[in-house]
Amino acid sequence: MTAIFMMIKYTFLFIGNLIPGFQAFAPLKVIFYRLSGMKISHDVQIVGPMQTDYSMTYDTLGSISIGRETYIARDFRISTYNSRVSIGERCQIASNVSLETNTHEIYERDGIHRKRIQKPITIHNDVWIGANALILPGITIGENAIVAGGAVVTKDVPAHVLVGGSPARIIREL
Repeated sequence: MTAIFMMIKYTFLFIGNLIPGFQAFAPLKVIFYRLSGMKISHDVQIVGPMQTDYSMTYDTLGSISIGRETYIARDFRISTYNSRVSIGERCQIASNVSLETNTHEIYERDGIHRKRIQKPITIHNDVWIGANALILPGITIGENAIVAGGAVVTKDVPAHVLVGGSPARIIREL
């Protein structure tokens, strides 16, 4: 993709982030996010703003998909540099949640250009994620799972469980 085309896509993201997060404006906000390249169902509500990676070499915005009837609160960070993030249907994501698909190799130190590792994140249907949670690269969160606020998810979360803590562990089955 050309740099101009990518700049246009990020301009749509910027405009989407400027639109107030009130429910009445949700459809308009989603239109601009979709114009940026994200695959978002029409009935999603994103309070915003949404922070993403900026890349002129990879289609980071096109690698984000969000299923129908999902709600995402303010200050959502989604890192998809050369990876994918898939959020299912009817998910509830609270404020200040961060989905990070990237990390660096810890033993390969070559100045500021450490070897990047990218792994996708998959969030299945009916998942709740509490405020200030951090989801690390390569994680899959099973259907109907709950991630407690402030949790740091370092391992896959099975379906129908509540996880919490740092690192997150199963607190109970649902």
